[in-house]
Amino acid sequence: MERGALAPLSPNEEVTLRRIAIGFATASELRPRDVTRLIQLLLVEQRDGRIVLTDQGCARYRSLPKAPAIDASNLREFAAVLKRQRHDDKSS
Repeated sequence: MERGALAPLSPNEEVTLRRIAIGFATASELRPRDVTRLIQLLLVEQRDGRIVLTDQGCARYRSLPKAPAIDASNLREFAAVLKRQRHDDKSS
């Protein structure tokens, strides 16, 4: 069995995994400690200056409760809406 398949994740690590999966945050916006642990568990990796899910990370993400399906076109649109909303909240 692979390292990250069943390893318990803290609530913060789970949130970080979700944020990486949906592409909501840049690497600099993610908690470094969470990213380090997710890398150790082989759930994410650094690629071209970005943090991305590994195949195992995708499987782990899909196993999370209420995890929306990963679809690149939908996720880009969803992430854009969330980023716009965060920007609007900061401007207020």
